[in-house]
Amino acid sequence: MDHRLYLLFPTVLVLLFLTGCPDGTPSEPGTVTFDDMEARAVDLVNAERKLYQLSQLKVQSDIRTAARLHSQDMAENNYFSHTNMEGLSFSERLENLDTSWKKAGENLAYNNNALDPAEAAVSSWINSPEHHDNLLTEDFTHTGIGVGLSEKGTYFFTQIFIGK
Repeated sequence: MDHRLYLLFPTVLVLLFLTGCPDGTPSEPGTVTFDDMEARAVDLVNAERKLYQLSQLKVQSDIRTAARLHSQDMAENNYFSHTNMEGLSFSERLENLDTSWKKAGENLAYNNNALDPAEAAVSSWINSPEHHDNLLTEDFTHTGIGVGLSEKGTYFFTQIFIGK
Protein backbone atom coordinates (compact mmCIF):
# COMPACT_ATOMS: atom_id res chain seq x y z
CA MET A 1 0.00 0.00 0.00
CA ASP A 2 1.20 3.50 -0.79
CA HIS A 3 2.45 5.33 2.32
CA ARG A 4 1.07 8.61 0.96
CA LEU A 5 -2.45 7.33 1.70
CA TYR A 6 -1.54 7.02 5.40
CA LEU A 7 -0.65 10.73 5.37
CA LEU A 8 -3.64 11.76 3.28
CA PHE A 9 -6.30 10.07 5.42
CA PRO A 10 -5.63 12.06 8.65
CA THR A 11 -5.45 15.28 6.64
CA VAL A 12 -8.85 14.58 5.06
CA LEU A 13 -10.35 13.81 8.47
CA VAL A 14 -9.09 17.09 9.91
CA LEU A 15 -10.45 19.03 6.92
CA LEU A 16 -13.84 17.31 7.19
CA PHE A 17 -13.99 18.05 10.88
CA LEU A 18 -13.10 21.71 10.41
CA THR A 19 -15.41 22.37 7.48
CA GLY A 20 -18.26 19.99 8.35
CA CYS A 21 -18.97 21.29 11.85
CA PRO A 22 -18.95 25.10 11.67
CA ASP A 23 -21.39 25.58 14.56
CA GLY A 24 -20.00 22.85 16.78
CA THR A 25 -22.71 20.31 16.02
CA PRO A 26 -22.13 17.34 13.76
CA SER A 27 -23.76 17.75 10.39
CA GLU A 28 -25.13 14.52 9.00
CA PRO A 29 -26.38 14.31 5.43
CA GLY A 30 -30.13 13.85 5.36
CA THR A 31 -30.70 15.06 8.92
CA VAL A 32 -34.17 16.56 9.22
CA THR A 33 -34.76 19.13 11.95
CA PHE A 34 -37.95 19.81 13.88
CA ASP A 35 -38.23 23.07 11.90
CA ASP A 36 -38.11 21.05 8.66
CA MET A 37 -40.75 18.58 9.88
CA GLU A 38 -43.02 21.36 11.12
CA ALA A 39 -42.75 23.23 7.81
CA ARG A 40 -43.40 20.03 5.85
CA ALA A 41 -46.49 19.29 7.94
CA VAL A 42 -47.84 22.82 7.34
CA ASP A 43 -47.22 22.41 3.60
CA LEU A 44 -49.09 19.08 3.59
CA VAL A 45 -52.00 20.55 5.56
CA ASN A 46 -52.20 23.52 3.19
CA ALA A 47 -52.08 21.18 0.18
CA GLU A 48 -55.09 19.33 1.63
CA ARG A 49 -56.92 22.63 2.19
CA LYS A 50 -56.17 23.66 -1.39
CA LEU A 51 -57.94 20.53 -2.66
CA TYR A 52 -61.09 21.94 -1.04
CA GLN A 53 -60.50 25.51 -2.31
CA LEU A 54 -59.80 26.78 1.21
CA SER A 55 -57.36 29.54 2.07
CA GLN A 56 -53.88 28.61 3.20
CA LEU A 57 -53.21 28.69 6.93
CA LYS A 58 -50.57 31.19 7.99
CA VAL A 59 -47.98 30.08 10.53
CA GLN A 60 -48.03 32.19 13.68
CA SER A 61 -44.80 31.88 15.66
CA ASP A 62 -46.26 32.02 19.17
CA ILE A 63 -48.78 29.32 18.32
CA ARG A 64 -46.01 27.24 16.79
CA THR A 65 -43.98 27.63 19.98
CA ALA A 66 -46.96 26.57 22.10
CA ALA A 67 -47.48 23.54 19.85
CA ARG A 68 -43.82 22.55 20.04
CA LEU A 69 -43.76 22.93 23.83
CA HIS A 70 -46.79 20.66 24.13
CA SER A 71 -45.27 18.04 21.81
CA GLN A 72 -41.99 18.14 23.71
CA ASP A 73 -43.84 17.85 27.02
CA MET A 74 -45.72 14.78 25.79
CA ALA A 75 -42.47 13.25 24.50
CA GLU A 76 -40.54 13.92 27.71
CA ASN A 77 -43.32 12.80 30.07
CA ASN A 78 -44.66 9.87 28.04
CA TYR A 79 -48.32 10.87 27.64
CA PHE A 80 -50.64 11.68 24.74
CA SER A 81 -53.44 14.11 25.52
CA HIS A 82 -54.90 17.52 24.71
CA THR A 83 -54.56 18.25 28.44
CA ASN A 84 -51.03 18.74 29.71
CA MET A 85 -49.54 17.38 32.94
CA GLU A 86 -50.60 20.58 34.76
CA GLY A 87 -54.23 19.98 33.78
CA LEU A 88 -54.39 22.74 31.16
CA SER A 89 -56.39 22.12 27.97
CA PHE A 90 -55.17 23.48 24.65
CA SER A 91 -57.52 26.45 24.90
CA GLU A 92 -56.23 27.23 28.40
CA ARG A 93 -52.67 26.99 27.07
CA LEU A 94 -53.68 29.40 24.28
CA GLU A 95 -55.06 31.88 26.80
CA ASN A 96 -51.52 32.18 28.19
CA LEU A 97 -50.35 33.56 24.84
CA ASP A 98 -50.56 37.21 23.92
CA THR A 99 -52.79 36.59 20.90
CA SER A 100 -56.45 37.03 20.15
CA TRP A 101 -58.65 34.38 18.60
CA LYS A 102 -62.34 33.70 18.10
CA LYS A 103 -62.15 29.98 17.36
CA ALA A 104 -59.48 27.38 18.12
CA GLY A 105 -58.79 23.70 17.58
CA GLU A 106 -56.01 21.20 18.06
CA ASN A 107 -54.85 18.00 16.37
CA LEU A 108 -52.38 15.55 17.92
CA ALA A 109 -50.51 12.65 16.37
CA TYR A 110 -47.60 10.38 17.17
CA ASN A 111 -45.66 7.83 15.19
CA ASN A 112 -42.65 5.53 15.28
CA ASN A 113 -40.34 4.35 12.52
CA ALA A 114 -41.99 6.43 9.79
CA LEU A 115 -39.74 7.35 6.88
CA ASP A 116 -41.45 10.75 6.84
CA PRO A 117 -42.85 11.47 10.32
CA ALA A 118 -44.58 14.69 9.17
CA GLU A 119 -46.36 12.90 6.32
CA ALA A 120 -47.41 10.09 8.67
CA ALA A 121 -48.87 12.62 11.14
CA VAL A 122 -50.78 14.58 8.51
CA SER A 123 -52.03 11.37 6.88
CA SER A 124 -53.41 10.23 10.22
CA TRP A 125 -55.26 13.55 10.54
CA ILE A 126 -56.62 13.31 6.99
CA ASN A 127 -57.85 9.77 7.63
CA SER A 128 -59.65 10.71 10.84
CA PRO A 129 -63.00 12.47 10.25
CA GLU A 130 -62.74 14.67 13.37
CA HIS A 131 -59.14 15.70 12.69
CA HIS A 132 -59.85 16.21 9.00
CA ASP A 133 -62.72 18.52 9.94
CA ASN A 134 -60.22 20.63 11.90
CA LEU A 135 -57.91 20.76 8.87
CA LEU A 136 -60.77 21.93 6.70
CA THR A 137 -62.42 24.42 9.05
CA GLU A 138 -62.86 27.53 6.94
CA ASP A 139 -62.82 29.84 9.98
CA PHE A 140 -59.26 28.81 10.88
CA THR A 141 -56.74 31.29 9.48
CA HIS A 142 -53.55 30.65 11.45
CA THR A 143 -51.72 27.61 12.71
CA GLY A 144 -48.65 26.36 14.48
CA ILE A 145 -47.28 22.83 14.34
CA GLY A 146 -44.75 21.58 16.86
CA VAL A 147 -42.74 18.37 17.02
CA GLY A 148 -41.27 16.53 19.99
CA LEU A 149 -39.16 13.37 20.05
CA SER A 150 -39.13 10.90 22.92
CA GLU A 151 -36.11 8.93 24.08
CA LYS A 152 -37.76 5.84 22.55
CA GLY A 153 -37.86 7.49 19.11
CA THR A 154 -41.54 8.41 19.06
CA TYR A 155 -42.40 11.64 17.25
CA PHE A 156 -45.22 13.70 18.77
CA PHE A 157 -47.01 16.31 16.64
CA THR A 158 -49.30 19.06 17.89
CA GLN A 159 -51.16 21.34 15.48
CA ILE A 160 -53.02 24.30 16.94
CA PHE A 161 -55.47 26.23 14.77
CA ILE A 162 -56.98 29.62 15.42
CA GLY A 163 -59.46 31.85 13.64
CA LYS A 164 -59.21 35.56 14.19
